[in-house]
This record gives sequence, C-alpha cells and structure tokens, in this order.
Amino acid sequence: AKLIDDAKNRAARQQLPDSFIAEMENDISSHEEKMDVKLDPYGNVPLKLYDVSFDNVNDIVDESWTPQMHLTQEERDVVEAKGTVLLLGRSGTGKTICIINKMEHDRQTKSKNKPDFSQLFVARSRKLCSYVQDAVGNNEVSSFTTFDSLVNRIEASLSGSS
Repeated sequence: AKLIDDAKNRAARQQLPDSFIAEMENDISSHEEKMDVKLDPYGNVPLKLYDVSFDNVNDIVDESWTPQMHLTQEERDVVEAKGTVLLLGRSGTGKTICIINKMEHDRQTKSKNKPDFSQLFVARSRKLCSYVQDAVGNNEVSSFTTFDSLVNRIEASLSGSS
C-alpha cells in the first residue's frame, strides 16, 4: 500500500546540510530566547497541541467535543496583531487556526467599540471558506467568500457603475 501523503520522503528531500544547521544553531543561540516548536516527525510541520484538563476527560468520548488548541507564542502574536493579517505558509503550519482565532479575538475586542466593524475571509477553496465559517460561527460582522467570487462581485459592481 502506497501512502498518498509522501511526507516521509518529502522531509528526507528537504534535509539541510550540517554546516547550515550548525550556522543556524549558532545564530539562534545569540538571541535571548529560543523558540520551542515541536515538530510532527511524519509531516515535518508544527505539532498541534491541545489543552485538556481533568474535567474534560469524560467529554472526550463525545464526537462533538473539540479541545481548546494551545497556541504557540508566535501564533498568539498573529492572533493579537493589530490590523489586517495576511498569512502565507506551507500546508499544515497552522495558518487556518491562527486566522480563526484572530477573527474571534477581533470580533470580541473590536466589534463592541466600533458599530461598523466587519470581517472578510477570502480563500481560494470553497471548502476552506465553509470550514472557517463553521469554526467561527454565523454572525452579522463576518463574511466568507472565495477569491473567484470576490473578483466576480467586484467586476460586476464596477461594470454596473460605468
């Protein structure tokens, strides 16, 4: 049986030379604080960690239960960043989790003070838009659309106004 996800071979092809790793380690040690990122050994992506308390042990068997994800400091910085955020990165690096948390954080902190507050989530995939919409929940300030749909609406409004 051949694996569809060829992460092990992909990770092997992405190995860095020892000299580069040694140079990076020396550079990192010069910083005041090292980042503690745990990697999934099979996917070569950051490992997703969840906070589960003893009180939640009985809830785990319920299919609808979802644990609270533990965000790294870097992810928390994205969530708490001011203004618009554009995240770019490989699949599995936590972009969607950061955006979902950022949208919720902004909605809770900013929508109370600004009556005209709104959010727009744009992705290439309709499936990703639906996933994020389900995770964020339906509300009056958040909109979700695909890139193609957004471009079509912009073109239609521009052609209608000329």
